[in-house]
Amino acid sequence: MKAIAQTDGSHSEHHTPFYCVHPYFGFVCRPNAVLDFSDTVPAWCGHGAHATIDWEGFRNDDRPVVKPRDELWIAVFGGSVAFSVSSTHNSTTLSACLERKLNERRAGAGRRVRVLNFALPAGQQPQQAIVFLTHAADLDGMITFDGVNEAIIAPYYNQREIPDEFPYRPIYEPLYARTLADEQAALAWAIEEAEQWTTHRSLLSRALVGVVARRRIDLLRRRLRAAESQSGRLRSLFRRPEPTDSDRWTSVGVRRWRDTILSMNAIARARRISGLFVLQPVPERHKRLTTHEREGVDEYPEMIALRARGYPQLESTVEALCAEGVPCVSFTTVFDGCADSIYTDHIHFEDRGCEIVAARMADLVMTEWPCLSSTLP
Repeated sequence: MKAIAQTDGSHSEHHTPFYCVHPYFGFVCRPNAVLDFSDTVPAWCGHGAHATIDWEGFRNDDRPVVKPRDELWIAVFGGSVAFSVSSTHNSTTLSACLERKLNERRAGAGRRVRVLNFALPAGQQPQQAIVFLTHAADLDGMITFDGVNEAIIAPYYNQREIPDEFPYRPIYEPLYARTLADEQAALAWAIEEAEQWTTHRSLLSRALVGVVARRRIDLLRRRLRAAESQSGRLRSLFRRPEPTDSDRWTSVGVRRWRDTILSMNAIARARRISGLFVLQPVPERHKRLTTHEREGVDEYPEMIALRARGYPQLESTVEALCAEGVPCVSFTTVFDGCADSIYTDHIHFEDRGCEIVAARMADLVMTEWPCLSSTLP
């Protein structure tokens, strides 16, 4: 899926059907929207993927503007894996699963736990650190679930074009580089309009109109993909023409990931916020892959080769951070022994995977975080 910019003069912000520019975070999801990520989920999963986005551009339902006195707030940060791009809907994301598990274990405690999903598709450090700093005043706990975007994916896409720490190129380019043709902008606008056809309609009318809307959206997306293939070369003020060695930019990405964790940990400690920094898993390590999962991994041989060099650096960094007293842990083996198909491609996992990861996170934070003690009023 590639976002394409909306440039219609009736809109005050520059945005795409999926993303909107943000003055501090680089980009967020389109606020107050329901986004269809179903094209990222293979047919064998048997479900789509729809994300409800809150007023600030993050994937949350009924998020209060002001924190209630009777709630504990925990935030999850990361990229598309933490965002749970392949989850059926908001109630099956990693954040939602974690919220349910924590509240079940704290049954009878006086304050409800609310887990906020502050992850973004293609998000990477230092973006998460900026989002954290902006919201830290309301947080009792924070969890990062990342590593691969910083060390491998974003630098791979950005190399020789824009700095590695920028939003990765498929999002940066349509939002900021202004390389779009008029046809692409018009098609993006038409898709957005078709997505709104069922809004404020009755249940029966919504069902009838929805059939027509889905057909039109599919047709427009095919035309948009055809237009993308003919779009011009990226033009950016930050273009870097010099070639870079993949081992070098991977190492730089790992160091940036480490340094940002140290910064976030310092902020959390200064504000008395409980923290946990988790290295996300990848399917080719410690997972017995099913036929479906193997097919998904085999589609990305170059990415898997890059991870073979970069992921061990991430694991070594986790060990070093732990030695420094940072609450950092690797979830490399979190799916060890799981015989189900949970990975939808080379990195993302669906609902069942979110349940497993959330259970492991709940085990850790219930043991280590004072703010979750069942004795608190």
